[in-house]
Amino acid sequence: EITGGSGARLAGLEVSGCSVGLSQTGGRAGIKDSRMADIKGSCVSCSGGELTVSDVKFERAEAGLSIHAGGAAGVDRAEILAMVSGAELTGKSRLRLDGSLMRGCAAGVRAEDGSLFEAAGFTLEQVKSHGVQARGGSRLRLSGAKITACGGSGVETAGDSAAELANVEMSGCSAGLSQTGGRAGIKDSRMADIKGSCVSCLGGELAVSGVKLERAGAGLSIHGGAAAGVDQAEIRAMISGVELTGRSSLRLTGGSVSGCARGAWLQEGSAAAASGCLFSDNSGAGIYADSAECAAVSPVFLRNTIGVFADRGAAVTLDKADFSSNQTGIKADNKASVKLTSSVVSGCAWDGVWCGAGASLLLAANRFRNNRYAIKEDGPCSVKSEGNKFENSTAADHLAWPRVEGANRP
Repeated sequence: EITGGSGARLAGLEVSGCSVGLSQTGGRAGIKDSRMADIKGSCVSCSGGELTVSDVKFERAEAGLSIHAGGAAGVDRAEILAMVSGAELTGKSRLRLDGSLMRGCAAGVRAEDGSLFEAAGFTLEQVKSHGVQARGGSRLRLSGAKITACGGSGVETAGDSAAELANVEMSGCSAGLSQTGGRAGIKDSRMADIKGSCVSCLGGELAVSGVKLERAGAGLSIHGGAAAGVDQAEIRAMISGVELTGRSSLRLTGGSVSGCARGAWLQEGSAAAASGCLFSDNSGAGIYADSAECAAVSPVFLRNTIGVFADRGAAVTLDKADFSSNQTGIKADNKASVKLTSSVVSGCAWDGVWCGAGASLLLAANRFRNNRYAIKEDGPCSVKSEGNKFENSTAADHLAWPRVEGANRP
């Protein structure tokens, strides 16, 4: 125990069966080349002082590291195993954890009350609940971390907290990054085999760049008025590649959404803007806009069941789009509207553009080729076609409503 501004340097210790291992209040302490096990409370507790730790092994305790009341700790090459809580930070404390392993804990790292947790080269495995948590205005910075098999989220933030993740790998968790309010950023990272959403943002601000998301319930889930900017993301093999609800907003630049049951699912008054994105091999729609807005420039839709489905009052604008080998290129229904300009729609087994009852289409300066029906009206709707070119429609260039025998008008 160290109190009253005292200092200690400890090396080569074996501590077991105590209520607390090292207890520090103020002052400075260092511990290296040591082991603590079967501790009732915390292996190392630092309240308001400065602590350095290196080459230690902590096993079977209430907590591995407890940093409180503005304490500051730097930890290198630690093994923290089988804890109730791997590390706890409160009261604007700071913890840097480098080159360390945390495994088999009930909870991983929890930062509260404006604290800061930083980690590099950090491995976290087999945590029963959340891997790393930030609450109450705390901050997380993870670089080069590997997080696997968490029963909750790999990383969770709430309140006015913030997270910065770079070169992080997550797999086998219930959720990847879960954000409620605050700000979060993730770049150059990979998430795979996630039960829920790889990245979920509820009501906060999210920035994503250069990530690869594979095999999960959803790649990106943006809800509750959140705002997200996503650059060069690869999203593959999801139930939903992107989910956007609750008047949230999304800017999607580059990257791809492929092999999903639903590509991008836009709902509930939300708005999305996409530029230069690829939507391919989705068994539903590449983009399904349901009572939402979407504007896309230079998107590519390849081998989807439907390239774009605008439904229930959705408003979709597409410019310089490339639709190739979809079963249906564009479907508009239930008072939705679609504007398609300077685009190519080719190789649709059914319809290049399909328009249902109450929907409206504006089609200008497009090229339709090798489709069954280039344009098909299937109910009372509004279709304005200006300056379009048609090649090799196997059934008709424009099948109008109501049906007229032999109708095939340019």
